[in-house]
Amino acid sequence: MMILLAALLLTSGCDPEDLINDVVDGIELTNEQENAVVITQIATEQGGAVGQLQVLQAMTQASFYQKSAVDTTFSIEWVSYSVNAKFYRANGDEIPVPVPNLTDSMSVTTMLSGDSTLSNNGQSWAISLSRSSAFQVNQITQPVAFVNGGGQDNSTHGFSTSDLDLQLALNSTYTASDIGMSSSSTNNIPVSGVLSGVAKGTVTAGNLPSKDIEIPYSVTFTGSQQAVVTINNGERDITIDLVTGQIQ
Repeated sequence: MMILLAALLLTSGCDPEDLINDVVDGIELTNEQENAVVITQIATEQGGAVGQLQVLQAMTQASFYQKSAVDTTFSIEWVSYSVNAKFYRANGDEIPVPVPNLTDSMSVTTMLSGDSTLSNNGQSWAISLSRSSAFQVNQITQPVAFVNGGGQDNSTHGFSTSDLDLQLALNSTYTASDIGMSSSSTNNIPVSGVLSGVAKGTVTAGNLPSKDIEIPYSVTFTGSQQAVVTINNGERDITIDLVTGQIQ
């Protein structure tokens, strides 16, 4: 790429700054690569927020806990979870351990990490996951508990194309708004509410100047494992499996 750029500078007769800017403008993700990055923000098996929400759903059940543990580290597929929780009565008093029919709310912080090579819809790329969040879960004693909160994703992605090797360093944020979790759910998928965020970060390609990107997205939950994800403020929609991340 650098040899090609030098040759173009010598033979094109164009302003060097304009030519460099044109090359930098070409450092961008395709729609398929953008979709892939957004899906990692969402799907459980790709390190996304639905995995965190499924863990929160499980934490409302007494069967989740062993020896009254409230600091828990475990793995789902290639993703490592570190979870810390505090539990409260309906009057707001903290209790040291979760108690069925007494724990009305909990505050939970999670950290996700792991390294993997992912693939989806013909795309294959490397990911180094680094995600953290803070959630509040209320009305646990009711048939539907509600989650609010959000988090940050500082993962890195590596895409190889026929022209360039792209590296994406994320600094993304996301928000969970009134996410409903039914106690009768069999798949721990939220039954209502919206997960929204912006997958933003910096794309680099070798020694070329970096380029900042932002990819807004949102998904509304219905209890189904399949959901429609809206990308770039309605520019396009994709339907994905919320667990595997596969495009339907």
